Amino acid sequence: MLLLKQLRKFKGLTQSECAKLVGVPLRTYQNYENDKDKIYTFKYNEILKKLINYGRPLEEHLFLSDYRLKYSTEVATGNDLIRLINNVKDFKKRECYSSLEHFINNDYRGNVCVLYGLRRTGKTTLLLQLASSLPIDEVAYINIKKTDSMGLLRGDIERLRKEGIKYLLIDEITLLEDFINVSSILPNICSMLGLKIILSGTDSLGFKLAERNELYDRAIFVHTTYISFKEFSYLLDNNSIDDYIEFGGTLLKENMTFEQYQIKKKEFVFSNEKSTKLYIDSAIAENIQNSLLNDTYGSRYSRLKQLYNEDELTNVINRIIEDMNHEFALKVIQRKFKSHDLGSAKEIITKHDDRFFDILDRINTNKLLEKLKDIISVKEKDETRVEVKYHHINEIKKYLLELDLIFKTDVVFEDRNREEYIIFTQPGMRYSIVKALVNSLLKDAYFETLEAKDKNYIIKKILEDVKGRMIEDIVMLELSKKNKEYHMETFKFIASEGEIDCIFLDRDKLQIDLYEVKYSKTIDKNQCRHLENKRIIDLLKYRYGKIKSKNIIYRGKTTKVGDINYINIEEFLKR
Repeated sequence: MLLLKQLRKFKGLTQSECAKLVGVPLRTYQNYENDKDKIYTFKYNEILKKLINYGRPLEEHLFLSDYRLKYSTEVATGNDLIRLINNVKDFKKRECYSSLEHFINNDYRGNVCVLYGLRRTGKTTLLLQLASSLPIDEVAYINIKKTDSMGLLRGDIERLRKEGIKYLLIDEITLLEDFINVSSILPNICSMLGLKIILSGTDSLGFKLAERNELYDRAIFVHTTYISFKEFSYLLDNNSIDDYIEFGGTLLKENMTFEQYQIKKKEFVFSNEKSTKLYIDSAIAENIQNSLLNDTYGSRYSRLKQLYNEDELTNVINRIIEDMNHEFALKVIQRKFKSHDLGSAKEIITKHDDRFFDILDRINTNKLLEKLKDIISVKEKDETRVEVKYHHINEIKKYLLELDLIFKTDVVFEDRNREEYIIFTQPGMRYSIVKALVNSLLKDAYFETLEAKDKNYIIKKILEDVKGRMIEDIVMLELSKKNKEYHMETFKFIASEGEIDCIFLDRDKLQIDLYEVKYSKTIDKNQCRHLENKRIIDLLKYRYGKIKSKNIIYRGKTTKVGDINYINIEEFLKR
């Protein structure tokens, strides 16, 4: 909502000048500018109107009109809303847009629709795209500010209903301090007044806490956090799996051409370590904190409050994100921080070229890890003021699962034991942390003494190893999300001779599809050795049934060699 003080400064006026312009004593004007209780009075709005009409017009982006002054919150209807819609009219729509349409076009009486997810995943754009499909005189867009309250919002909703509004699109609703504890007002309004209400906000945990009490069985949830490669490719007109690995997870603009995308790469959230850290802190850690502070019921997440009070939650989250063995266990936090990427890099360089077998062993590892910790804000165990226990890890894990930031599946072993396997769904965030590791490596005293070609070779192998492991997870995640029926399962299988990167099981049909995932662009007979291992194949047939297909997902051309399907990864992920 526009305030007198904000408008006065925009106009470049003093309080004395404003008092003369509106025809009131200076003391009276000062009272109206400083007394928040006067904001919603008739006199306040009259003063505001006079200042709006003085001098140069307001910039168009403020979207102000006399019509809006009667609302307590920031409301856009009619021409104001059309201006906002025009900003996104050419944007492509996300896949979840159809879920919003379904809510609008079907009877969900007594329910609100909740559009939620991390920042920069297109929530506001989706709301405005939906508004463009509705009768403009029947829809209102409300942008909530921290200074608003549920009481003020409720008053505006009543005013809008009397003016013929049938559809309410309320953005950043979780900024309301009292949202979690009084949000049942909104579905009640839907039932009593016959309105369709769609809520949006970045504070996803706040929505979940409200769902447990106030919104229990009264909300339809639509997630935006997960952006598949297929969506990434469609929205940004980009078919590069490498770009998806490096930047995937958030959106800059949904309607950029490929040329614009190449120019704008540096503006993406995960384009550098600093912006990635800020994103993790604000989109995840501060997100949780806001919910914990505003949840008066107390919650299953209440134990995290201790970590917040001691400024340790960001530390814990960063450690979990960096741990790409996908184990959310107490030992990950308690032990001295160790980069799993660094250990893997040592293995792959030794494997590929004996000339480099001792290079990473001679690097100053302690100094390297210290630099890495500085970049991703990770503290050592002896720096931690609060003992981090399993229930802390478990609560963070539940939150990240609800947010779609991680996905849970299994590793199945030959002896039938299972181990939880966690996939991180925002590849760009992961890759940014890897780049921080590489940058630290380049600054190491010994590493700087190497020839340029040797350094380039090592860096290339590190990044290939990381990307190779990441595309395994991307393929596993895509298969899991596309096959959600109870009788279907996607998992990794490990036998004594080796592992199958991904198995898709259909229990009803008693058949499996086998997938090996490679970062390579070329075909190598070594790639299919596990798919042709007779003991592994016989074991899988006995345990799960018929083998429907054997597949190698890689970056080369789609073809077939014997009974092995070689499938280009970009083509596979866009099916």
